[in-house]
Amino acid sequence: MKIETKPQFTYQVELATHYHGQSEKKGSVNYSEFISAFDEFPWSEQIEIANQLGRVSPTLTVDDNMKNEALWVSAFGDGKSNTFLLGHIYPKETRGWFGFGQPRIRKWIEIYTVDDQRIVKDCFKLFFAGDILGLRTQYSRL
Repeated sequence: MKIETKPQFTYQVELATHYHGQSEKKGSVNYSEFISAFDEFPWSEQIEIANQLGRVSPTLTVDDNMKNEALWVSAFGDGKSNTFLLGHIYPKETRGWFGFGQPRIRKWIEIYTVDDQRIVKDCFKLFFAGDILGLRTQYSRL
């Protein structure tokens, strides 16, 4: 009996022509493959289409299937200067009012604005390496 397991990292693409919640699953990926996809992605063209259609911003998302986390990068702008949004979705333990009550695990999201592609790439490098402490340190600088 063969047990199917998901690869640790998979990625997906949301194009400006998509509707909210629609994406193209691309399959398993490692850091260097993802960076190639990031570099080859037509960000400016997709931003222009997004501005015209008003649907979704172009987005690349990497899922860490072992940790139930995702790191995504989206872009917006006016065609001349573009800005990236970097979002990290992860499980976080929270408590009720004023820190009392039973702890619960919730899906948490943190979003940062980034102007420099190198910072985006550094964050994904830390994410693929599983260096969450380094990633949080990088977030504190944004």
